[in-house]
Amino acid sequence: MEPTIYKPTIYNAPTIYNMGGNGGGGGVGNVVNIGGRNYPYIKLNDKLWITENLVYIWPGLENNYTDTNSEIPRYCYRSNDPDQAALYKIGPYYNWGAIKYLDANSNDLLPSGWHIPSKAEFDNLFSFIGVSEAAKRLKAQDNSVLSNWPSGYNGLDSYGFFILPTGIAYIDNGSHFGKRCDLWIKPEHTYLETYMFRYNYQTVDYNTPDRGYFTIRLCCNA
Repeated sequence: MEPTIYKPTIYNAPTIYNMGGNGGGGGVGNVVNIGGRNYPYIKLNDKLWITENLVYIWPGLENNYTDTNSEIPRYCYRSNDPDQAALYKIGPYYNWGAIKYLDANSNDLLPSGWHIPSKAEFDNLFSFIGVSEAAKRLKAQDNSVLSNWPSGYNGLDSYGFFILPTGIAYIDNGSHFGKRCDLWIKPEHTYLETYMFRYNYQTVDYNTPDRGYFTIRLCCNA
């Protein structure tokens, strides 16, 4: 049985940083500072991509898990994460209000040029890799921090993109933890959009969920 998402308990929550304009950072070698935390990044085609889920609790972001479609910016964590390391690799799950706020305020909250990827940017990434095997090539191959994808379904992690089976957060559903990962798409419409990595699919599926908290990756023009 898949673990259930409960009202979250915070384990060693990350420090809230108020960095001011452009987040106070930029790329140093293959690392970019976002909200006081360094993220490794890679270049694929014409974009830079962070290779970990975003872990950023900006001022005013609520730790609340009561309304997954709320316009109020909110986040939550899995309540049963075993330790801080696993928590940080998974990252928080963000709601619709949070990604809209982050997108609208990216110039203040993020380093210059970094943003939530649009559907077109994701599509270009998958086309560059090869649509038919995009999920297989981006999913983590071996993960000592978080339980692996189910036996026989680990990815190749051909580029170090390291997609983990972080699951999703619904109020009334299981989390699909260990079997699925949904990444937010830049909010360009009035409905929710994610790209979904599933354990038993080699392709990445476009999804328009009606509710939920999901994880975030960021990209930047190279």
